[in-house]
Amino acid sequence: MGADLTLRDIPDVTIFIPTHERPGYLARILAYWSHHGMAGRVVVCDSSRESFARVGDFGAVRYFPFPGVPFAEKVARCLGEVDTPLVVFNADDDFLAPRAVAECARFLREHPDHSSAQGKQAVFTVEGESLRFRPVYLSQCRMNVDSDDPGERLAQALSPYMNQFYAVHGTETFRDYFQQAAESGIQSGSLLEILLSLFSAVAGKHGILDVFYYTREQVKDSGGRRSKRLDAVLASPELQGECRAFFRAAEEALSARTGMGRAEAGAAVNRAVDGYLKNLPPPPGALARLRARVRESLPEGVVRAVRAARGRAEANPGPDFDAWLAGFGPGAREDLEAMEGHVRTFGPR
Repeated sequence: MGADLTLRDIPDVTIFIPTHERPGYLARILAYWSHHGMAGRVVVCDSSRESFARVGDFGAVRYFPFPGVPFAEKVARCLGEVDTPLVVFNADDDFLAPRAVAECARFLREHPDHSSAQGKQAVFTVEGESLRFRPVYLSQCRMNVDSDDPGERLAQALSPYMNQFYAVHGTETFRDYFQQAAESGIQSGSLLEILLSLFSAVAGKHGILDVFYYTREQVKDSGGRRSKRLDAVLASPELQGECRAFFRAAEEALSARTGMGRAEAGAAVNRAVDGYLKNLPPPPGALARLRARVRESLPEGVVRAVRAARGRAEANPGPDFDAWLAGFGPGAREDLEAMEGHVRTFGPR
């Protein structure tokens, strides 16, 4: 990627920020984009009970209040205000790297068979005065959704699964997806997230570029931590209506794109979801209970060896973050320092 490429050189992307009852986080991310001179490219979609009074402090941000409106509906309505061919979701606790978004936008312009693109990702926690970063999706980041067959792309998108919610998307596909999600009444975060990956896979290929793309703060009230796992959603009696709407929407999208019959499209969707479910880790607590039962039947020497191996694994949880970041070139460090600066400036929310 050219060192001189910035998001200001790519005028066809809107930064779309959905938010709800988190004014501290919203102020932080708006200050971040204002720092980069990009406030005029930001659209805020806010369902908080009270409008954000400080929006004028951050430049030419376009702010749309939708108090109390459900997530999919508010986003569908607000996407009508987006007038660029590309759009990227920026959660209010995320920091997107402008040069990486620009690279994804350029990639999509040069590869019209792709409907979305994103880069490599990290998460961080605030621990006192320190920020601790670690890369995530390490195995998934080596996978692309690149089959020429939309049905096969569904399976690629979900196995192994990598969240595409925060990729750079074609605005038309994004808008159509949220319109259908809103009309179907789906409100489960898990269903909405996975359905977007299916819609995106139907529309085109998905590229994962070798760029430092974003980092997310791990906080207790983030949407991902509140969402039920998909297996729990599918088994929930009170969510069966949303589950049927989920499968129906995915089937209809695939059928309309390919001309295949609804039964064939439904079978492809089912295979993709089955692949996703097979790759889910055991539910919380299940693995600990299984380990306890296994330990009871093992000799003490084996138990000690297993504990020692686990201790070594915990002491080396993954690749060194600084070395991982350095692999993207000096621009990645500059991007991270800008992100860190806004976390430290705004402090606890």
